[in-house]
Amino acid sequence: MTRIITKKYNCAYCGNELSRHVVTSISSFFNSEDILECKHTFMGIYPKLYFCHNCGYIGEDLSKEPDNKTKEIINSDDYKLFMKIGDRYNPYFQHFLLAITLVKLERYRDAIPHYACSVSEGHHIFLIQTPIYDLLDQRDVDIDIIADNTSNPDALFVNVLITECVKHIDYQNEDNFIVFHASIDALRRTRKLEDALHLIDIAMKKDFSPLEKNLLIEEKELCSKGDIFTAIEVIDIVEL
Repeated sequence: MTRIITKKYNCAYCGNELSRHVVTSISSFFNSEDILECKHTFMGIYPKLYFCHNCGYIGEDLSKEPDNKTKEIINSDDYKLFMKIGDRYNPYFQHFLLAITLVKLERYRDAIPHYACSVSEGHHIFLIQTPIYDLLDQRDVDIDIIADNTSNPDALFVNVLITECVKHIDYQNEDNFIVFHASIDALRRTRKLEDALHLIDIAMKKDFSPLEKNLLIEEKELCSKGDIFTAIEVIDIVEL
């Protein structure tokens, strides 16, 4: 019989009281290079990662003091802004913060699935929208695109951040379908249609499943129509 206990402890960064279910021992997150899976990352009896709602520290063991790089990330102006305006108790927002963290660690490829997860199924992750419009304006996003996305600026902002990651990835040597599809979808939905079509051409030469290639064909058709609104979900065919 498995025994599960709830253990209270303090965040090693800010001292906030936290709790976790304990089944086995856990280790440090920031030494890991394989945090790619998204589903239930912050949820369940034994989540892969924990999150301090007070300071924003993310890790596998928040009782361990974060290293200097992690402290620098938590103290950065943009991270503090997102903690201020974000729905910090929402696990989808926590995926967004994890993606931000991975980008600051220059792990752009790993960040993309978490960005995509953060706004999957139309979730809103920010409680205050005005700063998001300011951040979009700072990135010179076309005003027409912003106007077309007033119902969910969260998703537009995340897609813009994904397109910034795209610049750092060698897709010729990439074989993860989620990375490809999230990149293509973000490029299309920010009207970078030629870039999206270029990635589709690369992806179609990869050894993806027939179902995955059908999704790429759908993306190509949407690009040809200039459709930036239709979202194609891949959760049902990819084990996250």
